[in-house]
Amino acid sequence: MPPRVRYIIALVGSILVPVSLFTMYLIRSRVPVRWDTEFSDFVAFGVSVASGALFPWLLPFSWKSRLLLAIAVLISQGLFLFAYAFAFVCGEFGDCL
Repeated sequence: MPPRVRYIIALVGSILVPVSLFTMYLIRSRVPVRWDTEFSDFVAFGVSVASGALFPWLLPFSWKSRLLLAIAVLISQGLFLFAYAFAFVCGEFGDCL
């Protein structure tokens, strides 16, 4: 696989996969009935964030660089998905804090 394709897959995958997974969980866990628990929310959050951290390992960099990129993705996706979860649930379902 050419390096340019790897860069595109890593960038798009690390952004879209976590958001897509978490959005599917939020919709599925609250429609038609609300069956979620706090534990399942945390598990879905962790799986979504971790899924984004897998994509930097596709890049042709040294393992230290890929590790730093994976940590950066974990932190940035974690912060983003935390705020996104509150905004999504409040906007779509009216379940605001």
